Amino acid sequence: MLWLYVSLGVVGLAVAGRIAWRHHLRKRAAAEELESVRTAIAEDLALLEAEYRRLPAAPAIDDYDLAGKAYESARNLLLDAPASASAITRELADGQYAVVRYTSSLAGRPPPERRLPCFFNPPHGPSRADVLWTEPGRGTRKVPACSEDIARINAGDEPLIRLVNLSGHRVPYWAAGSTFAPYGLGYFSRAQSTQFLLTNFGGQDGLVYGDQRFRRTGRSPYPLEPPH
Repeated sequence: MLWLYVSLGVVGLAVAGRIAWRHHLRKRAAAEELESVRTAIAEDLALLEAEYRRLPAAPAIDDYDLAGKAYESARNLLLDAPASASAITRELADGQYAVVRYTSSLAGRPPPERRLPCFFNPPHGPSRADVLWTEPGRGTRKVPACSEDIARINAGDEPLIRLVNLSGHRVPYWAAGSTFAPYGLGYFSRAQSTQFLLTNFGGQDGLVYGDQRFRRTGRSPYPLEPPH
């Protein structure tokens, strides 16, 4: 009977070790995803800072001050990222619009309509118009887009999609799963359509983007690109 107890003990240790290793891998993957969110936010913040620093100073115009305050607020919130991801990207969207209003004032143009950021790449700033776009695996829908991406789609080219790191691959930010959802929700928090938010960031269509099992089944609407 001793051999049976020994065998059971060995099997038990092996199973426990396997469970512990899987738990370790899940924790490490989760930590990497959170760091990826923080990196994406930091990159977006740097782009807004560069735009703001290039502006000719005119504090008498409110939008110059608003752009600066939005940038400072987002920078301070970055200390708590990724927990504050949605709050930061909301501030970034506000800052982007303030920059556009300010440059319009300097040029003597009326302030532009407040529109949602470019869906394909929110750091592109406020969208110019809505455009019909066919996404692989998800059909055709209307999304807000900047002038550059509208021109690319009208020319038959792919838009310049914001890619982020996920498990060693580059995927569209909206396809990076629940960890990245707050990143997108903050940028589009002013969307009047709840359906827009659910469809793009709520997983309503049942497709779990970035899920590694899609690499085996081929069901992913996007190829998982290796990092550059």
